[in-house]
Amino acid sequence: MKKILNIISIIIIISIAIFSALGCEYLIQLPKETSETERSAGRKKEVTLYKEINAVADEKDTMVIVAISGPQAEAAKEIKNEFEELYGMKTVVFDMDVEMMINVLAITLPLGTESPIDIIIFPYYLLGLIEEYMENLEDEILDNKFVIEDYFPEIFNRVSKWKGQIKGIPVYNSIFTILFREEVFLDLNIPLENFEYDDYCNYLKEISNNQNSRYAIGFDVNNLNIYWGNRLWSLGGFTTTEDWQVTVNSEESNEAYEMLKCLKDNSDNDIFEKETSEIISDFLLGRSVIYEGFPDLLFSEENRELIGNDILKIGLLPIPSGPAGSFAQISANILGFVKKSRYAEMDWNWIELYTSKEKSKLFLDKFGLIPARMSTYEDQYLINKYEHLERLFILLNNANIKTRYKSPASYVVWDVMLNEELKDSLSKDKSPQEAMKDIEEKLIKLLKTNMPFVIDYPNEEVSE
Repeated sequence: MKKILNIISIIIIISIAIFSALGCEYLIQLPKETSETERSAGRKKEVTLYKEINAVADEKDTMVIVAISGPQAEAAKEIKNEFEELYGMKTVVFDMDVEMMINVLAITLPLGTESPIDIIIFPYYLLGLIEEYMENLEDEILDNKFVIEDYFPEIFNRVSKWKGQIKGIPVYNSIFTILFREEVFLDLNIPLENFEYDDYCNYLKEISNNQNSRYAIGFDVNNLNIYWGNRLWSLGGFTTTEDWQVTVNSEESNEAYEMLKCLKDNSDNDIFEKETSEIISDFLLGRSVIYEGFPDLLFSEENRELIGNDILKIGLLPIPSGPAGSFAQISANILGFVKKSRYAEMDWNWIELYTSKEKSKLFLDKFGLIPARMSTYEDQYLINKYEHLERLFILLNNANIKTRYKSPASYVVWDVMLNEELKDSLSKDKSPQEAMKDIEEKLIKLLKTNMPFVIDYPNEEVSE
C-alpha cells in the first residue's frame, strides 16, 4: 500500500516540483515527506509537453485545446476541420490522461497574462483544481440563448457549477447501473424493477445456486471504492463529519463492507485476478448474469458486434436502495474555456459546435459517448439503433447524486488508497471491523498530511 501511495504522490508531485522551479503558487497541497528523487521524477515529460503547447500557441490564429484521452479527445479531433473551415481558425488538440492533465494544467494556468491553453475538456472532478482559472459562462449562455434546460438538471448543477458560477458545459455523462440478463431474472422470478440491497444479496445467492455454468455477478475490482461508496451513502453513512472528524469506522461502513462481501461470494473465484475487460467480456458473452457498473459498454460498436442480437437480452436497473435511498456514482466530462484565453469569442464558437445536437448524435454513434443533451435521447434513429437509450435516459434523469470532490488530490490519493484497502481486505476475507479499522487509520494519516479531501454530503452543491 505504501508503494501505491508513493506512486500516486509522484504523479502529483511533478507539478509541485515544476512550480518550485518557476516560483509559482501551488494548486495542490501535498504530503511534505517526499524525497528529491520523487520531486524530480517525471519532470521531463510534462515540461516537454508544456513547451509543445506553448510553441503551438505562439503560432498566429491558432487555438489550443486540451482534452481528456479517449473518445472525448477523438470527438474534438473529429470536428477540427469543420471548425477551421467555418471560422478560419486553426485548432490543435492535445489529448492526455488525468494525471498528465493535472500536471500540465498546474504548470500552465497560473502563468502569464495570456494562457497558451484556450479550451479544456476534462472530467468534472477536476473542476475544484482549475475553477479559478475557468471563465464563468453565464454571459455567453444568455447572450447566445444557449439552452441549458436541455441538460439533465441534477447532473448539470453538480458537474458544471462552482460557487454559483457555470464553469463548463457537460459533453458526456453516465451513471452506475445494474446490467442483467433478463431471461435469468424471469426464470427465477426476480422482479425487473427497483429493489433494495438486502433483496439484491438474496437474488445473487439464488442466481449462484441455479447457474452452474456461469457466475452471478461481475464487478470492477479496480473501482471497489465506488461500490462501497454507493452502499455507504444508501445506508446514511459518511466518511467524515463536516468538521473532518473521521467516521469511516461505523455501523454503516461495516454493513457496506458486508454488502461487498456478498458481491465477492457470488462472483467468479478468480475475480481479483481478472482485468476489467475480461469481466465485461464475461458478462457480454453470458458467462455472468449481472454486471454492476457504467452502461457505456452497451454503446461500444466493438461490444455490439461481439454479442449481436444478444444485446436485446440485457436489461438495465438503477442501483439498489437502502434506508437513505438509492445513490449512484456518475461519470461526466465538461467543456469550458480559460479566463486568460486569447480567443474568447472563438472559444464560445467551439463550445457551440462541439455541444450541438448534431454533434451529440454523431459522438454517440461514432464514439459511444453517452449524450449530455436530453433532446438527443428523442432522436428516432438513435432510439432504433440503441435499445437501451430510452431506459438510460430515465436513469440519468432520476439521478440522485451524492458526492462532490474537493480537489483532484483527494480524488487520486483517497480513491486509490480506499480501493486498494478494500481489495486487500476482501481478498484476505477480513472482517468488517478489521477492514474498517485499517481504512480508518489510513484516512486519519492522510488527513494529517494536510491534503485536500473528499466532501460527500448530498446537499452540497459546491465545495469551498
